[in-house]
Amino acid sequence: MTIGFAAIAAAGIGAPSGAAEISEPGEVIALPLVVTVASTAAPISLPLRVTQTAPYVRTLPLVVAVTDAATSAGLDGAGGWPAAPGGAWQAIVWLADSDISARLHGVVTVTAEADAARVAEFAFLPASSIQPLSLIGQRVRIAFAQAGGANARTLFTGVVDVPRVDLTTGLISCACHDQAQEILTNTSREWIDAAVGGRWHVAVSGEPEDNFDYLRDRIASTPASWALDELQRPRILSWLDPGASWTVRVPDYLSDSVSIDLPSREQIRTRIACTLEYRYTRLRARGARAQYMSDLFDFIPHNSGGDNRPGADFLTAQMVEAATDAVSDWEPQGPVQITHPPSGTWQIGATTTSGFFSISERTAQDLAIGFNRYYVTRWPQSVTLTRTVTVVWPEMEAQLGGPVAEEEGASLEAVFDSPGWGTDPSVSPQVLTTGTGDASVAWKPAGFDDASADEALRTMLDRAWTRLWTASRTGRVAFDLPLHHALQLGDGVTVEASSLRASGQIVGLAHSMDTATGQAVTSVELAVGMPGNTPAALPSWTLPDSPLDSYVPPRRSYSFRIGTYIGGQFGGPEFDPDEMIGFCTNLRGPELAGRNYYPYQLSMRSPDIAEEDRDPLDLSSELTVDVAVPTDLLEIP
Repeated sequence: MTIGFAAIAAAGIGAPSGAAEISEPGEVIALPLVVTVASTAAPISLPLRVTQTAPYVRTLPLVVAVTDAATSAGLDGAGGWPAAPGGAWQAIVWLADSDISARLHGVVTVTAEADAARVAEFAFLPASSIQPLSLIGQRVRIAFAQAGGANARTLFTGVVDVPRVDLTTGLISCACHDQAQEILTNTSREWIDAAVGGRWHVAVSGEPEDNFDYLRDRIASTPASWALDELQRPRILSWLDPGASWTVRVPDYLSDSVSIDLPSREQIRTRIACTLEYRYTRLRARGARAQYMSDLFDFIPHNSGGDNRPGADFLTAQMVEAATDAVSDWEPQGPVQITHPPSGTWQIGATTTSGFFSISERTAQDLAIGFNRYYVTRWPQSVTLTRTVTVVWPEMEAQLGGPVAEEEGASLEAVFDSPGWGTDPSVSPQVLTTGTGDASVAWKPAGFDDASADEALRTMLDRAWTRLWTASRTGRVAFDLPLHHALQLGDGVTVEASSLRASGQIVGLAHSMDTATGQAVTSVELAVGMPGNTPAALPSWTLPDSPLDSYVPPRRSYSFRIGTYIGGQFGGPEFDPDEMIGFCTNLRGPELAGRNYYPYQLSMRSPDIAEEDRDPLDLSSELTVDVAVPTDLLEIP
C-alpha cells in the first residue's frame, strides 16, 4: 500500500517530523509511528524523510492501520453494522513493550466520562513469573479489532494504576487510568485559556494548586466539559456545539436497554445570587482653617455712660505662634498669618480728662487681635462595595412552582499597608488639597481596580448561568449498542425509542468485550435536562452601578473652634476648660471678690472627623437578571 501526501492532507494527518541522534556506532533507534485513516479508494502515501550522516544502523518500525469505513457507520435505524464475520471482536492489549492479547482472560472494559479520567480494566495470565508491583506505572494501550486483528481502533492509552493477583488462578488484573490529572497539570495555561475560553478570576476561585485545578475552575464559567481522548490528548467538549451527530432508533440498540433518569428537584436550581464584596482603602485628606478675630475695643479701656471698663489683656503674637504650632493630628501649611492691632492713641472717655490709651508700633507687633492658619489632616477609610446580582431562570421557576435558590460569594480586597502614611507627608500616594474641603484617592492597584472587580463579578455570573444549566442537565438517558467505537464523548445523539424521544450529548461511554466469546457492547449515557428543546446562549451581563456615598460633612468639619472669653466681669461664668476653648483673658486691674477670673491662655480645638468619614464604609446595591437556559428534546409518550 502506498500512502500519498495529498491524501494525508485531505484526511487531516500531518507528516511526521523530528530528529534523533545516535551517539554510538551500532546503536539502534526505534521510532514507533501509528497512523489510522479511513478506507478510501484513492492511493494514500506517507512521505518520510530519514537523513543519515554516518553509516550507523537505524530501524524504523512503521505501523499503518486502515480502518474499514463500515466500522464507523451504522445507527440511524440500520439495525447494526458490519463487524467481523459473525460479529466477533478481538481485544488487543499492549503492556509496556509486549503484546499480551493472546493471554487475556475475562472481560476487557474501557470507560470514558466527561470531566473524569478514562479508565480501563483487563486480566491476563503472565507467560512467566513476574513481580506484580513492577506493573505499576507501565504503559498500556488497548484497541478493539475485528477477529483476526483487522480494523483495530485504539480506545485507551494510559498506565497501570492498581495490579491485583488472583492467588488461585494466577491471573493478574490491572486497573488503569489515562493520567488525566498529570497531563492536564502539565498543560499550559495558554492552551487552557484558548481552548476553554470562559472567565477566571482569583477572587472567585482562589489561587489554583496547579493547572489541572485552573482548568476546572475556568471551565466552570462556560458550558463545556473536559476529557482526554483515547490517545491522551486533552479535549474540551462544548455543550453548545457537540461533535458528530447520531440518531439511534429501535433496531440500533439492544432490546430493553433504554432507561431514563430525570433531573431531581434537589439537583435543579432556578436562581443563584452572586455577591461580590469589593474592598479598598480610600485615602482621604481634609483642609481646614484656624481663624480668629477679636474686637479691638474689648481690649481698650473706655468710660462711657457710667460704664467704666478697664479693658482686657491683649492676645500676644507669641501665644498665637505657640498655640498654632501645637495642634495635634493636623499638619500646618505655611506660617501663621497674624493680624496685629493698629498702633495709635484712643481717648478713654468723653472728655480728655478721662485719659488716653496708646499702642506704639513696636508694641503692636507683639500683640494680636486675630490670626489665620491653614491645616491638613490625612486618614484612611476602608470602603466595601457589595454588589449582588441574582440570576433567575423564570421558566424553570414556573415549571417547579417556586424558586430553588443558591448563593455564591467572593471578595476582592486591595490591601493598603504603607507604614507612616497619614503622619509622614512624604509617603505616597499624595492626596493634595488646595483649600478648605476634602480630597481623596482610592487605593486600587492593578488587579484590584474597578475593571478587575467587574471582571470578578462577570466571572461569577458566567459560573451561575453555567451552574443553572449544569443542574438542569443532570438527567441521563442510557442505552446499550453492539460495539460502536466510533462514538465519542461530546457527540450529540437523538434517541427515538418506542417510549422515548430525547436528544443529548454523550457524557459517558463504556466499551466492554468478552475475550472468550468476542462479544462486545458499547454502553452510552446522554446528559439530558428539562424538556423544551429551546436553545439559549450565555448572556452579555449588565452590571449594577457601584453604590455611592451620600454623606456630606457639615460645615463645622472644616473650621477650628476658637472663642473669646473675658474674665473679671460682673456676673461672668466660672471657667470651664472643656467648653471655653479659645482666647481666655481678664479685665485689667485688681481682682475683685465675687468675680470669676480665667487663665490667661490661647487654646484651639481642631475639627472632629465624624464617624461617617472615618469608620469603615459599607455600600451595597442589588440587581435581578432574568435569563434563558437551553432545554432539551425530551418526550415521553
